[in-house]
Amino acid sequence: MKYCERPELSDLSHQLTQLVADIEVTVSIELYTTKPASSDKRLIRTLDQQLADAGFVLESPISFTEAHLLSPPTSVDSGFKPRRSSMKRRAFSSPAGAGTPFGPLADVGNMKQYAYLIAVLNASDPDRDFSALQPTSFRRRLGDSLQALNQTLTDLGLQVPQRLWPVIEEEISPSECKVYSLNLPQQYIQDDDTGVFGSQMFFFFNKRRKRVLFISMVSRSARNQVEDFDYIHNHSDTRVEHPVIGELEF
Repeated sequence: MKYCERPELSDLSHQLTQLVADIEVTVSIELYTTKPASSDKRLIRTLDQQLADAGFVLESPISFTEAHLLSPPTSVDSGFKPRRSSMKRRAFSSPAGAGTPFGPLADVGNMKQYAYLIAVLNASDPDRDFSALQPTSFRRRLGDSLQALNQTLTDLGLQVPQRLWPVIEEEISPSECKVYSLNLPQQYIQDDDTGVFGSQMFFFFNKRRKRVLFISMVSRSARNQVEDFDYIHNHSDTRVEHPVIGELEF
């Protein structure tokens, strides 16, 4: 995965970061490419072990309500060979592994999607490791994903620039995307003096364009945050580009 610098996305992030009553909402819109960068199997090995520890069964059928609405698995000629531990855990069953929003994780394409989202989270916040975040923490967005995003922004009390939508259309082609959302679990919200109490995220994955558009909305108490808010707006162009992290090989 590699962060793609897009000045217009940075500008929209700047516009959407607003003070609403006593709440500061920081919005970040980032674009990542999934094109091969280098060989790095460490993340997939970590995720594989996390799934084993959680009792996921990779070949179990999906059992959740929206299963029949999911797109059929896409075959990917990736050369991935499952480790022996992966093959062993497929021999037993567990309710916890019945299904995920990505579909059966035995399908390489589904596993890649899950791994891409974890890689995006790790790249967007290098100080934290999200590899323990289980696939069931995500939600597959069906129907009008842009409407769902707009509703989320509106519910936060934000004034949404109209040019947001054509920019998103240009960068990611939402109609071609699989879209996921995430309300970050409390244990991943930093317990410090920032006053953060909520973090909502959207991921637009376009397989054809080999891109992921990541939109995060972090809510924090505005108490003692005014100076920090002004600093962010006065220094919005000092963002440090994310380093390239290895492409996930399967």
